[in-house]
Amino acid sequence: MTDRRAQCLASLDRASVWLRDVAQVRGPGQPFENQAGYPHADFTGAMRTEYDTKTRVWSTNGPVFHSGQAIRSFLVARRRLGDDRYLDAALAAGEFLLRERIDEPGHPQRGLLMSLEQNEDEINIQVTVEALSGLLDLYEETADGRYLDAVRESVDILIRDAYQPDERLLLDHYSLGRREFFHDPENAVAGRAVLDDAVFLRLSDATGDTRYRDVFLAMADRLLEEEGPLGTWLRFPPWREEVGRIHNRKQLWSEWQAASPDFAIHEC
Repeated sequence: MTDRRAQCLASLDRASVWLRDVAQVRGPGQPFENQAGYPHADFTGAMRTEYDTKTRVWSTNGPVFHSGQAIRSFLVARRRLGDDRYLDAALAAGEFLLRERIDEPGHPQRGLLMSLEQNEDEINIQVTVEALSGLLDLYEETADGRYLDAVRESVDILIRDAYQPDERLLLDHYSLGRREFFHDPENAVAGRAVLDDAVFLRLSDATGDTRYRDVFLAMADRLLEEEGPLGTWLRFPPWREEVGRIHNRKQLWSEWQAASPDFAIHEC
């Protein structure tokens, strides 16, 4: 093993230990402020996402979304380091996501993942898909059908109630209180092309259902039409086109190739 690779793996181990033992909520001894008032009943397994070094107080922002992405990181660490502590952490985060879905009997969107971000009411559809990516990873790692079923339930709701075929875009948000998907008035276009982590494409491969692939490719085609300047998508949130600001993460959101979660280690 080269010195550079050994250094990368050691860094991966240190970061993963910190995520599991410090940032992840594993019991009542890890308090945090819930400033947005997220209505999650049990945060066990979730990630605390913000730490103020001055006050030494933790808080959380978008815990479902960040926990879904943390699953991806934990599973990379488990595969690369062979340490089952990281699988344990990924499973704990997965249980948090499975619990935090709309579960009211008879609810029109029962099964939708509650990936709240800015406040206690609005589910952000973009980050919902990014959270579902972690559940897909867990399904691929464990073959536990609960994870695949959860992804499929949420995506089916998104296609049925939020997807706009004429626009080839998904509506931006869902209101828990109003029980409806809605367009972000700050968004200059009718919605978002959500290709994040190729979730729709991967779900199609996992289930054999070509509907998911068709929607994925339709949204990708819309992005091809909207690209500009080259390699950017200024018309889509979080910035308005007239602001002229390029958001680095937006370029990753709009990529249609599924990048390997092991990319960083391969590059080392």
